[in-house]
Amino acid sequence: MAKVRVDFSQAKEFEAIPGGAYPMVLDETEVREGSGEYPYVNWTFKIETGEFAGRKQWLMTSLSPKATWRLKDTLRALGETHPDLDSDGFEMDPDDYVGRRCIGNVIQETYQNKLQNKIDSIAAANGAAASSGSRVVGIR
Repeated sequence: MAKVRVDFSQAKEFEAIPGGAYPMVLDETEVREGSGEYPYVNWTFKIETGEFAGRKQWLMTSLSPKATWRLKDTLRALGETHPDLDSDGFEMDPDDYVGRRCIGNVIQETYQNKLQNKIDSIAAANGAAASSGSRVVGIR
């Protein structure tokens, strides 16, 4: 393998963002194999405004029948209104939601002694996030 010269003099340590509600856009999706029998959807969002604009945050929703309530909440927050969403025959392509906006409720948590972020939930971008009592960061 060829050697590569790397300059770490400008490298910054990762810093978690403060918890709060952030305006986001869905940037990409990926269906991944889960550790058990069921796959999950990995949703990648980008913060749209404010000091942390451009930072990515992630949400995972399992396709396990016991956990699809979270997927349903996610789809509704992304504007899905199809009547089959409440049936046993709903088919979806997660990529169809790329570009949709929402409010991401971001929390901080410690993993392997490092402070990290994760999206705890999302809400519709039309202001519904205010019902959680969180101030939307980056919107005045």
